[in-house]
Amino acid sequence: FPSNLEELNKPYIFNLCEFIGGKIDLGNSLKILGNCVFASDEYNSAFTKYQIIFPETLQSIGPNCFLCSNIQTLDLSNCNELTEIGIYCFKTKALEKAILPYSLTTLGEGAFS
Repeated sequence: FPSNLEELNKPYIFNLCEFIGGKIDLGNSLKILGNCVFASDEYNSAFTKYQIIFPETLQSIGPNCFLCSNIQTLDLSNCNELTEIGIYCFKTKALEKAILPYSLTTLGEGAFS
């Protein structure tokens, strides 16, 4: 991702994409991950599970952002500016581990259901 990208807000932009290599680096300036950005129409267990490297600058993750995705590990511990995770954000069968930051003040309904 470009080093100056501050907002990623196109729903389903990665729908049914397979991320080869297992890691996705979101750069170092991203502040907002919008609604359904990494969401898929349905969970596909045949796809490779992956991990995302979140920047310290992240402030908000929108509703359904990772709905039905194959994100396996979630480490937001360095995201000291993150205050909000939207509803059903990480509703997925693939997620095995989640580490959240102390800065988090709003956790949407069903965020990890």
